[in-house]
Amino acid sequence: MLFISIKALVYKTICCVLILFFSGCKLNGTNKDKQSKENQDMTNSEKEWKLDTVDQTLPTFTDTSNTLSNDGFDYVGPKKQGLSVVAKNGKYGFINHAKKVVIDLKFEDAQAFNEGLAPVKIDGKWGYINLRGNFEIAPYLDIATPFSEGLAAVRKKYLWGYIDKNNQIIIPFEFDFAYPFDNKKAQVMKGTSWFYINTNGKTI
Repeated sequence: MLFISIKALVYKTICCVLILFFSGCKLNGTNKDKQSKENQDMTNSEKEWKLDTVDQTLPTFTDTSNTLSNDGFDYVGPKKQGLSVVAKNGKYGFINHAKKVVIDLKFEDAQAFNEGLAPVKIDGKWGYINLRGNFEIAPYLDIATPFSEGLAAVRKKYLWGYIDKNNQIIIPFEFDFAYPFDNKKAQVMKGTSWFYINTNGKTI
């Protein structure tokens, strides 16, 4: 009788263990299905967000370092005297405040207007144009900078000097480098020496 009771107890124990085991498997499977569904929902949500992002019209930005601008140019410079330098496909020109091209994009390079003139490069040489786009100083310079205080630092045949708006040489081409005038003085270099000159070319 005792043997039968022990046998029945063992049988019941085994049955309980098996029930608990299969219940755990089922619960685990349910949790996995639930987690899988949550992951799928999250994936779908992410996909929708990405699609929404792609579908939006993203703005473009201008950095100065030549990314595309909102106006379709490769470069848009700051406005000076009502006009901005712009570039597209390697050619430079000018636009007005309404973003209309007023000086055709035909130059190899260009700088901003100052004192009514802008340095531009064409056929490998620099000259100066007025606000209507006409040359005031024909291209013949190796390098040109904007006018400042009536004079412009320019380079010809590896030497720098200063010209006025009538293309008269005011300070001879004798420097190895020259900066534009500021407060009636300009920094120049001759040989290895840097020093300042006044608008008459005299050392300060």
